[in-house]
Amino acid sequence: MLKTYLRKLNSLPLICRHVIPRKTRLIQRRKTEDCPMLLPPLSIDKSDSDEELNFSEDSDTLTPEPRPPELTGINVYLAACKKYNLDPMSAFQRQLSGEIVSLRNQNIRGKTAKAMALALVANHSVSSIDLGGSDLGQTGIAYLAEVLNDNANITEMNLSGSKLMSRGLQIIAEVMRENRTLRSLDLSDNGFTEKDATYLKDLLKSRCILRHLNLSKNTFEESGGVLIAQGLAENTTLRVLNLSWNHLRGKGASAIGISLTTNDMIEVLDISWNGFDMYACHSLGQGLDKNSSLRELDISSNRISPSGIAKVLEGLEHNTTLTILKLACNPLGPEGALAVLKASLNSRNISELDFGNQPVSVEFVDLLTKFQFHRDVKVYYGKVLCKVKPEVCDDTMYIPGNPLMILFEFIRMKKLDILDVFKTLDADRDHSITWGEFRIGIKKSHIPVRSRDLEQLIRTMDLNKDGEISFSELVVAQKSHNTRAEKLLAVSQDAFYDSTIGQIHRDLQTFCNDTNVFLKRYKLLE
Repeated sequence: MLKTYLRKLNSLPLICRHVIPRKTRLIQRRKTEDCPMLLPPLSIDKSDSDEELNFSEDSDTLTPEPRPPELTGINVYLAACKKYNLDPMSAFQRQLSGEIVSLRNQNIRGKTAKAMALALVANHSVSSIDLGGSDLGQTGIAYLAEVLNDNANITEMNLSGSKLMSRGLQIIAEVMRENRTLRSLDLSDNGFTEKDATYLKDLLKSRCILRHLNLSKNTFEESGGVLIAQGLAENTTLRVLNLSWNHLRGKGASAIGISLTTNDMIEVLDISWNGFDMYACHSLGQGLDKNSSLRELDISSNRISPSGIAKVLEGLEHNTTLTILKLACNPLGPEGALAVLKASLNSRNISELDFGNQPVSVEFVDLLTKFQFHRDVKVYYGKVLCKVKPEVCDDTMYIPGNPLMILFEFIRMKKLDILDVFKTLDADRDHSITWGEFRIGIKKSHIPVRSRDLEQLIRTMDLNKDGEISFSELVVAQKSHNTRAEKLLAVSQDAFYDSTIGQIHRDLQTFCNDTNVFLKRYKLLE
């Protein structure tokens, strides 16, 4: 009886192209000493090579018999490792019996990828494969493509950072044309360029049923964006698409916006960290106006100006589905943020706005507080900029000129260390100087700068436009001033006093003598 069973076991084909239903009852494996386990002969011995994978074609017309537990993907993997002289990966063996295989940042290339592919084709329990950062390369993805061809259980695959390049994307696009099971695919950070976008266009137009597609951190640029948009416009299955960090510009960014007018299936679109000019923003507004499926849109870090965001907001007037809008790290300013808030609150669908660290005005906060009494709206923003009431002042107490130049010449004349200046102005010791702290510090130090000029001064030094001055920003501004002064003094005293800095220098000396401010004290505040 045992001999008959073993003969039947050896006659079974190694890999079948049909899904084998799972067994509901587990059979305990016999000990090796009681019954030596015989592995079936590998059908790929005679014809396999490094470049392609040959599977048995007999199973195309025959319905395979259910295999006993001894013929799982684990045994196939061990046999392939022995054939190719590889050290089996214990983590991979353990995970073959479950539903998820996760081998991130492993070196999976060549024969290693081939052995894993053989095991995964034979396996009928794994549904999710995560090989992010695995360095598969073009040869490795050729083997993994057979898994998508022959294993109908795989529904999710992560191939991010796997160096697939152009040929790898072409292989995936060809396989996905006929695939009816994969629903989530991550192809981020794989070195794809604008020339490869034609494969994505074909993939999006194919009959695949992808729901989630991540294409971030590639370089599709302008022409690539046009091709992707053409595929997206005709796609009827995709729900989530990530196109962030792809250098989408000009016509490419505009085409993505226009594609939303015909695509009524996409629900989440991430196009952050690209570059949307006025024309692209206008196209995006047109897409939002016609689209009836998009729920979440991320346009953060696209260098969108207040006039550009106004074009996007025009599309919100008739949009009935968008609920989450993310637009952090765009140079909107407090006025632009207020305009977005007003337009979003007029649209009854918006439930979440993300401005990132964008400073906002008191009017912004007041309007938001008023609406939050009636609607549950989540809004993320930066610090609140308080308006300072204009004060009546005696112009004889101040000197004319650039307020930034006056400040740094005053500091230079008092021979102050820039770190001490920063610590003095940073009242709350949070390593940044707010508008209020800066105003109070300048006033206490008797620097002859009008209060109405302080806003211009802080905007000049606030390089990242976050409403505050960091130490690095203060150092950059002071170094630039001192360099100019030293170059003029190196020429001659007359050249220095004839310059704008020299004029301010003389005015400061006169002002300090008249107001009893001592320049020889090495501290900012008297």
